[in-house]
Amino acid sequence: MVTVAGGSSRERNTGGGPFGALGSAATPAFLFFFLFLWLPGSETAAHPYHTTTTQVEHNRERATLEIALKAWPEDLERALTEAAGEKVRLELTADVDQHILDYLRGHFRIREDDALLELRWVGKEISVRAAWLYFEIPVPPSLAGLELEQRVFFELQTDQLNIVEVRDGTARYTLSLHRDKPRAVLD
Repeated sequence: MVTVAGGSSRERNTGGGPFGALGSAATPAFLFFFLFLWLPGSETAAHPYHTTTTQVEHNRERATLEIALKAWPEDLERALTEAAGEKVRLELTADVDQHILDYLRGHFRIREDDALLELRWVGKEISVRAAWLYFEIPVPPSLAGLELEQRVFFELQTDQLNIVEVRDGTARYTLSLHRDKPRAVLD
């Protein structure tokens, strides 16, 4: 599902015709250039920082980690395209969920005593500014000693930072994972 979040805006007319403060400077060429700067996917609209945010919630009743990973949609498309060797579009590729699952299985891992735990796909929400990926991993009753590895987008950006917030009952802690430190052992 592709959704675009809407919002309200206020206008302030400062004169100068229909373009307000822009006045006569708002020629069609100027407007085209301005719009080009803000088109999603254009190189000039690229975000200046490279970060994912992941929320990990330990559901003790279901014995799972419930995971929500927030990423930039353009980064996700680029990573999926590189992994697949063909263009992958979040809103157009028929089997995009399988592409995402395959990518996550290679880049987001939980291990128990060196055994890789199974990642199960739950779903996604895609908007212009965010791709939320939902998945879960069955885990033992205690998280102590589990190794979490988060390498999402490391192949795309040398400065990629993956922030992981882990919640286990009342305990909460945050991990900052990057190329030099892609994994952490949970308490």
